[in-house]
Amino acid sequence: MIEDTNILYINRPFDNFGDEFKQKHQIEMNRIYHLPSQWLGAYTLKITRQARSDHPEITGNPIAGKDVTSIGTLFWWTIPELCRRLGAPKLMPVEENNNFSSLSDEDLRQKISHIARSYTIFSLNGPKSMSMWMILTPPFMGNPLVITLDRLVEPDTYDYFSNLNSRFTGKNSWIPENIERDKIKNNKNENNVISIFK
Repeated sequence: MIEDTNILYINRPFDNFGDEFKQKHQIEMNRIYHLPSQWLGAYTLKITRQARSDHPEITGNPIAGKDVTSIGTLFWWTIPELCRRLGAPKLMPVEENNNFSSLSDEDLRQKISHIARSYTIFSLNGPKSMSMWMILTPPFMGNPLVITLDRLVEPDTYDYFSNLNSRFTGKNSWIPENIERDKIKNNKNENNVISIFK
């Protein structure tokens, strides 16, 4: 089991956000969950580029000659590579990096998971844009990066995202509430009901 280096998720449950925000976020995550892979990749790439534009102080900016930070590796190279593999539009030259394009799908997932485990939206100081929030939000709330990763590679028990998701929801990957409720309703074994739906 992966030891969590950042347990701020536990102290910032989704209940702290307004009901209207939670509802809009869930509707959007349900929508993108059902997108074809190419469109899902394009969606996540667009948000990633917006987050870079909104927060160069966090990600760095190789175009402007500013070094890419550790977390910036996610936004400049690994997430774009993930999106490319799902069929997103052609990457910009600055988003291409042989260190990541040469990785297998499973190794790319592990690389993204390893970088992301050190950061959450709550661990970064100052106000953040919605694009940054969406990429770094906990996976059990619905997260486009994790939904995209799950589309490329089946979640692994030892993967940071699936491990964290499992601790909060009992599942390795995030599934829209309406789909999960339908599964539960159709399941004859009432003991399989997951606590977040009670």
